[in-house]
Amino acid sequence: MDIHSSAPFAETALALMERAGVTLTPENYMVWYTYAAGRDRALNQVIDVYTSNSEPFTDERNRELYERFCCDSQQAEDIESVGAQMDQMLGQIIGGVEENLQNTQAFGSMLTSLDDRIANSSEAEVMINLVNKLQAETTSMHDRIRALEDRLNSGANEISQLKQRLTAAHREANTDALTMVSNRKRFDTELYSQATAAVATGEPLCLIMIDIDHFKSFNDTHGHQTGDMVLRLVARTLDRATKGQDMVARYGGEEFAIILPETDIGIAYELAERIRQKIAESRLRLKDHDRPLDKITVSAGIACYIPGEPITQLIERADQCLYRAKADGRNNVIATSETEMAAAE
Repeated sequence: MDIHSSAPFAETALALMERAGVTLTPENYMVWYTYAAGRDRALNQVIDVYTSNSEPFTDERNRELYERFCCDSQQAEDIESVGAQMDQMLGQIIGGVEENLQNTQAFGSMLTSLDDRIANSSEAEVMINLVNKLQAETTSMHDRIRALEDRLNSGANEISQLKQRLTAAHREANTDALTMVSNRKRFDTELYSQATAAVATGEPLCLIMIDIDHFKSFNDTHGHQTGDMVLRLVARTLDRATKGQDMVARYGGEEFAIILPETDIGIAYELAERIRQKIAESRLRLKDHDRPLDKITVSAGIACYIPGEPITQLIERADQCLYRAKADGRNNVIATSETEMAAAE
């Protein structure tokens, strides 16, 4: 993008920053220029939700946006590396095509010249020499075209591998390494995105917050490696219970979250109950133990998004239900009632 085409985005970014009271720093400018240019759909959705909720763009919030969308160093390095290599490879391929186009033009000119000479010659020896030269040039052109084909195939394979690396880099940046479900960063982005979609479409959006009961004492008794196995078991159960555009994430520690687009509170409750029962029925057995470990249970809280409310309020209401589920004896599911939702509005 040249300076002339980028100028309108720069002006828009500065105007938006001034209107939102954002401090003019290189980091903040990068965030708002990206927003103005529409380069990152997730970033635009998050800022739009903040704006629709009249939430202030504090220094802390702008720093969070920068770190989340513009400053993932490892991912940025991977993407930049892949992009540079793809550009270099495409340049080489284009260079090869241009070179062979020039050779083809030269070959065409030679054929025209030979045609003129054959038409004006009556000597057999000259004719034979011209035919031999034509055969040699034809063979040479065939070899050059074959070499170009090989270079194109090789370049296509390398580009395919680079794209796979890029996909892997994106996936790794958004995945919890222990449980292999989405991480907190991916959860935050997806929840804002789905809240924006819910406002636009009027479809319901539910959030389930799930916590492993007595996990600390379990971890202290059996060790962290066993605790990790429990986390993976719960994550796997959640992942298998969901489908489509539902998203499971490790929210932090022993707490998980499930985002359920286009799902009402009743369906969300039924899903949470199935998950609770499935985990309660599971038994984790270690190789060096004769009997299964203690029963694993979870508690869950469910809230439905109220269009226009701050996302933090949705999470807080689901968490409050989770705390109530634990206070009521654990191994329990509690959802917000219609009365609670009306009060929240």
